Amino acid sequence: MVHLCPPGSEGAAYAMFTTVNNAAGSLAGTVSTMFLGIWDVSSERLKLRPPDVSGLWKLSLLTTVIQTAGILFVPMLPAGKDELQGLNFQSKSKIGGVIFVFVLTASVLWAIVTAVLNVLFPTWSGAS
Repeated sequence: MVHLCPPGSEGAAYAMFTTVNNAAGSLAGTVSTMFLGIWDVSSERLKLRPPDVSGLWKLSLLTTVIQTAGILFVPMLPAGKDELQGLNFQSKSKIGGVIFVFVLTASVLWAIVTAVLNVLFPTWSGAS
C-alpha cells in the first residue's frame, strides 16, 4: 500500500484505511442486527425444551458466508510489487474522493441512527 501513496502522505493513507475499517465494523454490527428478523432467533425460542436452534444455525451460516466472501476477491490483488506499482496513477478526478466521503459519511450516519433506534425502540428491526 505504501507504494501507492505519494511520498509524504503515507500517514494520511493509513488514517483513511483505519477510518474505513472502523466505519465498516460499526456498519457490520447494524446490518447483522437487521438480519435477526430473517429467522426466529428470539430468546423464547431458544429457551424451549429442547431448544429450537434452527433459525440460529441458519443465521450463523449466512453471516459466516458473508464474512468469508472476501476471499473471492483475493485473485484481484496484485501479484507482486511490479504489478502494484503499475496501478500507481495520479488522477485529477475528484469523483473518487466524493464517492469515498459520501459512502463513509453515510455508513457512519447509518450506524448512529440504528444505534439510537436500538436504544429507543429495541424491537424496531424485528429482533426480540
